Amino acid sequence: SEPESPPGDWESFLGVKGAAWMGGIALLLSAISFARWAIEGGLVTPEMGFAVMLVAGIGGLVSAESLWRHGQERAASPVSSAGIAILYVAFLAGHARYGLISMAVGFIAMVAVTTTGGLLAVRYQAFATAILTLLVGFATSMALTVGAEAAMGVFAYTLLLNLGTLAVVLKGRWFGLLGL
Repeated sequence: SEPESPPGDWESFLGVKGAAWMGGIALLLSAISFARWAIEGGLVTPEMGFAVMLVAGIGGLVSAESLWRHGQERAASPVSSAGIAILYVAFLAGHARYGLISMAVGFIAMVAVTTTGGLLAVRYQAFATAILTLLVGFATSMALTVGAEAAMGVFAYTLLLNLGTLAVVLKGRWFGLLGL
């Protein structure tokens, strides 16, 4: 394993880390653009587009784990972040845009993705992955505020997310996340 670079090491950030993050962002944007283009162009049904997004997201997570196990720690974090983001987009679009999954299924799936993202952030020591996961995790709770009857579920979810955030902060020693 490669020694960790100092926090202000711009050469490392613009070199290996920057290239890895640009690749992760390109993967995310490509997956979203391709799925949207294919569905809107009538090349695939919304169901097939949803399935492709799920496969791409899970594929990103599997690829990240393979990279991690083969000593490519710097590449694992951006690839896992892209996989997490693709899964969030897939479940959001599957529910809100295409009506393929119910709100309950979408919510449970997003909770699973948020949990996975938090665990991977700690495993890969990936602060950026932790930020992405927590921001989208909190955005998920805002999507639940459909009516007063959802209030108890939102409060319970937010409590669990806050406890999960505390666990990630303590395990990763990322006290800057407490501001979220």
